[in-house]
Amino acid sequence: MHVVTRMVRGKAQRIVLSLLRGLKREGVDLTLVAGAQTGEEGSLWREVDELEIPTVCLPSLVSRVAPMRDYRALRDLRRTIAVHRPHVLHAHTSKAGLLGCMAARRERVPAVVFAPHGPLFPEGGGRPGRRLGRRLLVAACRRNVKYADVVVAPNESERLEGVRCGLWEESDAVTVPDGVDTARFQPRDGAEARRRLRLSQEAHVVGTVGRL
Repeated sequence: MHVVTRMVRGKAQRIVLSLLRGLKREGVDLTLVAGAQTGEEGSLWREVDELEIPTVCLPSLVSRVAPMRDYRALRDLRRTIAVHRPHVLHAHTSKAGLLGCMAARRERVPAVVFAPHGPLFPEGGGRPGRRLGRRLLVAACRRNVKYADVVVAPNESERLEGVRCGLWEESDAVTVPDGVDTARFQPRDGAEARRRLRLSQEAHVVGTVGRL
């Protein structure tokens, strides 16, 4: 069972989608649990529907800190887990991660994985209005990481930052770099691409991708 707050076109959600695709190819029985929120990024639900796996939409599961809705989300997650009885629960992002791990432990899920998918720390930046919410998430993370069997960080820097800030012990976290479907980037017809871009067929070409 994978749990995430919302399936928008973001980094963490694309990783969840890649995991679902890969695990389905391996013959693993899957369930996706996500909130109903959408955003200007666009939705990944169409891609999820194409996988034809069981999905559960929980309107109570939202990305912002909202104590009453969070309590309902914890209750709804516990009920969902009780129905599906997963052997492994993989909780993604800070909010779904914390609530998902807590619910999984209370429902005695055998293995619980927490993937924050990014820094949770107040000094990590963000809009000033979100500072209180981030502090609450950090405090909850320090308390609730104990509900996970392992914390997965996408790089060594974030794993060690979590140790430095006291979010988890060094032995509690591992680094698993994000996977990339390299088949999406295989060369196609280079000669045609050069013609479309008005580039010489003989010239060396260097491409650069960035965000300013």
